[in-house]
Amino acid sequence: MDGRIYDALGNIQTRSGVVGTYLYEGPRPHAVTSAGGCDYIYDDNGNIVRRKRNNVYGRGVSPEEGSARDL
Repeated sequence: MDGRIYDALGNIQTRSGVVGTYLYEGPRPHAVTSAGGCDYIYDDNGNIVRRKRNNVYGRGVSPEEGSARDL
């Protein structure tokens, strides 16, 4: 067992060792829009183009550069 619980669509709902919730909404039901305090933004092809995380003051923080590993 991999420590994950999935919904009826196959989306991860919870994962061992990860605090927070996973949110799926919009036209792509399998694309997570929020997880672990980070918001994910996609282009029209479904590619992640931005990951936004709130800092301790509740303000959005977005890295200008990164790699797929950072997502």
